[in-house]
Amino acid sequence: VAAARQGTSSVPIQPRVIAPEAPPASGHARSACADPCLQPLAKHCAMAKQVVSFVEKLKIIKPLGPAVLSLKIPMQKLSFKAKILLMLASALLALIVMATLALVQERKLIIEQRQTTLLTAVQAAQSIVLGYKAAADSGKMSQEDAQDAAIQALRLSRYSGAEGTSEYFYIWSLDLVGVMHPIKPEWEGQNMRGKLKDGEGHDALQHIVDQLRASSDGKAFVPATFTRPGSTAWVPKLQYAVRIDGWNWMVGSGL
Repeated sequence: VAAARQGTSSVPIQPRVIAPEAPPASGHARSACADPCLQPLAKHCAMAKQVVSFVEKLKIIKPLGPAVLSLKIPMQKLSFKAKILLMLASALLALIVMATLALVQERKLIIEQRQTTLLTAVQAAQSIVLGYKAAADSGKMSQEDAQDAAIQALRLSRYSGAEGTSEYFYIWSLDLVGVMHPIKPEWEGQNMRGKLKDGEGHDALQHIVDQLRASSDGKAFVPATFTRPGSTAWVPKLQYAVRIDGWNWMVGSGL
């Protein structure tokens, strides 16, 4: 500069070149995010590293792509019409299942209701008979008179139905001799072994007696099929009978 001011030959000024800082001895490039001038971008650099790490993981998952795609729901391959038909078939199947379950439940409730009605009615008839038996055992009545009174009391007894008069009681001996039957009085005094068949051809009376003898408390429910009075159609009928010890009787009814 001084030489220029004095008019002497000028000396070219060489610009100062700052050499870049040498890399660390470890051989790894220093991150630009570590530069003080770029500190505000440090957070973005960290996020970028996370993105790179996620992409690297995707490279591992990529080979699984075809296997995952093969697990698509089959309905995606069905036509619109097929989908509608499948939905209708599923709805119809659901209705059939629900209707079947409802019928099973209704049948169960009917059987339980019949059992309750039979149990209550036959217990009342048993109480009548046991009352007369107690009178005979105490000597207040002869056994013959007590039995005749019990027979007449049950012959007139009815229960169930709209007016409580549709069902009746019967009395049989455990030897299958008819003691009292209000609908079939001609059976009284007769041995009915093998003569009263159910819908399957079994001896209905013998079946009831067998169940009573096998019972520990002398009571038994016996399902069977019979014809109702005035009808020839076979219908399921639940029988309930109790044993009258000492008189060799069974008192029962059916619904």
